[in-house]
Amino acid sequence: MTKHVFLIARVLTAGLLVWALAKHPIGYYTILRLVTCTVCAYGVYVAIQRKQVGWAFAFGAIAMLFQPLFPLRMTRQTWVYVDVATAFFLVATIFLFRRTES
Repeated sequence: MTKHVFLIARVLTAGLLVWALAKHPIGYYTILRLVTCTVCAYGVYVAIQRKQVGWAFAFGAIAMLFQPLFPLRMTRQTWVYVDVATAFFLVATIFLFRRTES
């Protein structure tokens, strides 16, 4: 069950990141930071549970990039690249971030 929730969260977050390419009020971007940070922080937790350190670092780096407490200031064009790359990463993890079979 939790596996499906994490999958849906990644898909929805990727969609929100792509939707962020349009102009929105500042509140949208604040909520987007919170959602992306939360989903990626949970990704760190799952990766650590699965003993996949590389994935934990990748999810952790994105969570720190999007954390809303001390926002990182970049130009709008830079955020476009970051948002698209992060959306691609989240969708790719659906196929690449699998439980290792022992």
